[in-house]
Amino acid sequence: MDKVALGVDIGGTEVKIGLITSSGKILEKQKFQHRVPSEPDKIINQLYKEIKQMKFWNNKKIVNLLTGIGIGSAGDINQTEGIIRFSTNFGWKNVYIKKLLQNKFNIPIIVDNDANAACWGSFCLEFKNKINNLVCFTLGTGVGGGIVINNKLYRGTTGSAGELGHVTLYPDGRKCSCGNYGCLERYIGAYDLINDVKNKIISGEKTVITKLIKNNLNLLSPEMVYKAACINDKFAKQVWTDFGKQLGIVVASIVNILNPELIVLTGGVADAYKFFIDIVRDTVKKRAFKTPSENLKIVVSKLGKNLGIIGAACLVLFPSYD
Repeated sequence: MDKVALGVDIGGTEVKIGLITSSGKILEKQKFQHRVPSEPDKIINQLYKEIKQMKFWNNKKIVNLLTGIGIGSAGDINQTEGIIRFSTNFGWKNVYIKKLLQNKFNIPIIVDNDANAACWGSFCLEFKNKINNLVCFTLGTGVGGGIVINNKLYRGTTGSAGELGHVTLYPDGRKCSCGNYGCLERYIGAYDLINDVKNKIISGEKTVITKLIKNNLNLLSPEMVYKAACINDKFAKQVWTDFGKQLGIVVASIVNILNPELIVLTGGVADAYKFFIDIVRDTVKKRAFKTPSENLKIVVSKLGKNLGIIGAACLVLFPSYD
């Protein structure tokens, strides 16, 4: 039987847990909600309780195959020590999550940025032995990224590589929580994308979205904008066109810098890919050097909404050190 690992995805309001095999099969899932900001000790204690309540502990065969726990979290991560140095999502600073959990579980624990985990999971289970170099964009509430170079996850000197959502798109643009101005995330991250749609509707923009949300702006979501585009709403389709152009500009820069074989798009917002992926491709062709862009493929991960826990588990199942 395949090796198994626990994958933990610590999100802004929810923690997901999965028991994953080395072939990517999910044997068991669990999740719990948390408030933001949350005290680290409370989340870690709750995580411990949720894991210990999972059914697989009653199966000795599976327990004997358990290789460790992989944890993906938003923020600046010290992978060597397993420390969340800083996370704007939770307001955490210098949380020794590996040490705190290691005291509870006597198995290996690896902690990494959630986008790195998603990237590594996609590479290991979808593209390994097919390509050597890829860049992954995680498109959700914010925008993250991961980089694989020569079959290894590239983390950089301080473990901070891959912050693609904080590449400058507009030099004099919106202030970002990271301290920069005009970051890509401030324009195509779900939070800001929806805020822009909301402001345009308030300003009188005519769109079927208002009917879909029954005039309740609190129901606005990328999914609603996607649904509107599916029924040929002009405004919604333009939202995704602008999304594709802005993402494409940054992808083109990454292509010029890293010359990857593949760009992989993941995350909840990527579900609307059919309305923007060709625009991303066209923008890259127009802006990137000819040779690297001609040999490039831009695709959407097939691992879907479970990639967070799958990728986290892959940190343990297929360890990578740059």
